[in-house]
Amino acid sequence: MKKLILVVAIIVFLGFQHKWHFILSGDLQNYYFPIAKRIWTTQTSIYPPGANLFFMALPSFSFEIYQLFFVAINILLIFVMAKLSKKPGLLALFILGAGSILLFRFDLLVMALLVSSLISFQKSRLGLSGFFLGVATATKLFPVILLPYFLWCLFKKKDKIGEFWKLLGSFISTLIVVFWLFSAVAGQSFGEVLTNLTTVLKVSVHMESVMGTILTLITAVTNPGPHGVDFVNAIWALDPLYYLGHDRIFGYLGTLGIGLTYLIILWKVRDFKITTCLILILVLILTSRIFSPQYVIWVALLSLLTDLKLLDKTLIFLTLVCTQIIYPLNYGELIDFFNEGKNVWLFGILATRNLLLVILFVRLLINEKLVPFLSKK
Repeated sequence: MKKLILVVAIIVFLGFQHKWHFILSGDLQNYYFPIAKRIWTTQTSIYPPGANLFFMALPSFSFEIYQLFFVAINILLIFVMAKLSKKPGLLALFILGAGSILLFRFDLLVMALLVSSLISFQKSRLGLSGFFLGVATATKLFPVILLPYFLWCLFKKKDKIGEFWKLLGSFISTLIVVFWLFSAVAGQSFGEVLTNLTTVLKVSVHMESVMGTILTLITAVTNPGPHGVDFVNAIWALDPLYYLGHDRIFGYLGTLGIGLTYLIILWKVRDFKITTCLILILVLILTSRIFSPQYVIWVALLSLLTDLKLLDKTLIFLTLVCTQIIYPLNYGELIDFFNEGKNVWLFGILATRNLLLVILFVRLLINEKLVPFLSKK
């Protein structure tokens, strides 16, 4: 635990150094705080209801006070994660690799909820598991990808059908309550809330995504030269005008990748495993058009509940380090690569990060024997 305390002190110190803080606090100052102050109308918020309620719940007398509470809660959540995972040493290593971004985003909250859901499911506390999964989904959406897997594991056992409906009912009712609460606070209908959530999806391919890396490499051959990026809905996305329409095919890859992975899981998996949940989160990240720097944290924190091999843990740590080099330390320079063709080495680090995640995904498939012709005997 002493190592964890030391690492937390380090990332707090670095997070408030000018070069780090100027970039890291951008979302906090430009999006979260205005939502809390109701300066920025919630009708244009790209965040789910649970996240907006979290932003609004913090004291917002000034940005400095708001930031202090936000950082303090994330520090508390780090120690909650240490308690839940019972691996403070490995958590300290991953936090060091991830850096100060942990303090300025709300992903620790979502992961604490998701981890609580997984642990509750393992202990057969299905109502509680559905509740935590519902709140997590209402806060960041991506945890919903695990719901079919939870339900499948219960559905396969005939004596667990009652538990199946218990978890599903708890999940749906929790989701409805959170959406209703935000709807009441914000003065919006359910339809308006759902419409706002789809706004972020109406962008081109994110420059940091695996798809973005593939498109950039393809276009380096088919359309050489700088290939600009546009800032849309808080995301730097590849300018489709420079990519000759190649990005159109990627709109279907997310659904296809998740669908194929689920088919394999339904065919091969017999019992509930958190490693399978990690595989599902990974395929979502790898096939998504959007890949923000904090997404790698999902993989790292979820892996704390598994018994991954040393090589797999090393791959996760290296992806965190590569991400930190890109964001926040050299993010402007990476944008210059796309706009002006400078700093090729940074694109190399980005491509390496994405390749490491692909290797990790394939290794997990092999280790879990989910792909027969690749799996070890």
